[in-house]
Amino acid sequence: MMKALEKILNIGKKVLGTSLLLGGLAFSSTSCGLFPLPNETGKIVFSTSDYYTDKKIWSVNVNGSNLTKISDNCDSDGEIDVSPNKENIAFISSSMNEDIDESSIPIITDLEGNIVKKVNEEWGSNDLSWTHDGNSLLLGGWSYIKRYDLINSSAHILAGYDDYVLSHNPIMSPNSKKIAYTMHSWGNEYDNFVLDSDGENEEVIASSDNLGTTFFNEDLNLSWLDDETLIWKNANNDMIYHYNLNTKTVTEINPKINFDSMSLSPDKKTLAMYGFLDDMHFIETGELSSRTVNPKNTKIRASDIDWSPTADYFVVVNNAWNRNLKIYNKNLKEYRLLEHHELPKGDEIGDIKWVTD
Repeated sequence: MMKALEKILNIGKKVLGTSLLLGGLAFSSTSCGLFPLPNETGKIVFSTSDYYTDKKIWSVNVNGSNLTKISDNCDSDGEIDVSPNKENIAFISSSMNEDIDESSIPIITDLEGNIVKKVNEEWGSNDLSWTHDGNSLLLGGWSYIKRYDLINSSAHILAGYDDYVLSHNPIMSPNSKKIAYTMHSWGNEYDNFVLDSDGENEEVIASSDNLGTTFFNEDLNLSWLDDETLIWKNANNDMIYHYNLNTKTVTEINPKINFDSMSLSPDKKTLAMYGFLDDMHFIETGELSSRTVNPKNTKIRASDIDWSPTADYFVVVNNAWNRNLKIYNKNLKEYRLLEHHELPKGDEIGDIKWVTD
């Protein structure tokens, strides 16, 4: 009896870990039928944290190999942004880290975790972004927007205010001529601004009345559709807002779905709308100007998402606490990246950035 049982177990060992051919389709018994992308060089960056503390940044190849810790010096609320040349990342250093003299300042590292530069500037917001030439960082702070020149290590205040607390979402237009951002007042009201990249010709493009929010919703997912058009969201009332710089009009769009966040593809053609408890939907951005949109349900639950640089794929956290990272192509074919047991310890996953294809 024991020999018979041992024989059965040996047969099982040979079957497990191989691919089974069923009806001409191959299914791997070790990866729930999913295969990784056949790519060994593409990189994805993400963070893990223990209930918004002890935040660490990691990189992994798009085929799930070479999981590497980049830094354990990231602010718990700070965003991560990838440089235009795809060689470095910028983030806010942790005020709780004792291994670095300067804390709560922007830090730039390479993808191996080596510090490239410490930006010794006053910081008050969680938001930063690179200029398209990679020579500067746009910084949100206490009542200002700054442009920090990385080559000359000098800062230039583009906008400063007495009646606002924090600035958020500084982003440069595709042609580098304009910068859009959000200001947050003491009364928890928000205004969106646009100015020239040199700080001139500032204008308010939307106030709290037509931002649709007055309560702690600074992450508006402000995005440029093109050089003349901005979009943002208000998750409080599940609306998308569309602004045209030429006509100076704000259009409110009701997608008739529940969502918390949205992510614009690099080719500007697709808008992903997702929420912690709701299916992710895709909207073709060409529909936005008509105010009538037709969201397509992907049947995918995502708490965070980022697109590949070519927009052919996207990576999602299926659930921040269930801790699964998966890749899909635009036809929604699913690829294996990192399963729960393969991920580093931490209670939440976020800040996903697809660095290189």
